[in-house]
Amino acid sequence: MLSAQIRKYNYIAELETAGKCIEWVKERLSHTPIDDYEELFDYIKDTPAGSNGVVFSPWMHGNRCPFEDSYARGVFFNVDVSSRGSDLIKSVIEGVCLHMRWMLEATEKTFATSPVVRFTGGSSISPMVCQILADVLGRELETIENPRYVGAMGAAAVMTVGLGVSKNIKEIKEIIRVTNKYIPVPENTAVYDKIYPTFKNLYHDNKKSFSTLNSQGC
Repeated sequence: MLSAQIRKYNYIAELETAGKCIEWVKERLSHTPIDDYEELFDYIKDTPAGSNGVVFSPWMHGNRCPFEDSYARGVFFNVDVSSRGSDLIKSVIEGVCLHMRWMLEATEKTFATSPVVRFTGGSSISPMVCQILADVLGRELETIENPRYVGAMGAAAVMTVGLGVSKNIKEIKEIIRVTNKYIPVPENTAVYDKIYPTFKNLYHDNKKSFSTLNSQGC
């Protein structure tokens, strides 16, 4: 996709239901009615990395990257009688982050990526989500001020150049302030490194079944 910068392009990888997965789990799997996400995150704060073995695939409305399959769906994998609600809830957040790792890995086959990831959007407000993503990616993570409004900020930045207020888009980065940094915890990253191949196999091993169940509207 063309960028606002001359001779530059935006490379976009998309998960259809990243935030929707967390909204879904808040509404359906919490032990009591939960009004906001901070309550949800507080409920799972003591659940270890890896959710005691539970793995979740976040393809609740199909998927587009790094594979395109409208029949793919969400899966809770490796649940046993000792699995708790907090394990299932945290596995959803981890599943979204593991998929982001998969998309980043796919991107790196085409372009060089930054060793530091800048995380924006509503979920970046949560320190817990930020730390999980840093641990899953094994990379330093940065968040910025007003992360929910990055789209509006980008549009405003382009306008300032068009109106002659700024000389070019590069000047805009000077006013974007980093608010927090998250460093991967090596022990947690090791857990996610072990889970990651299994996570990807959830799609490869179930692709045919997804199609069988969903291609005819079952």
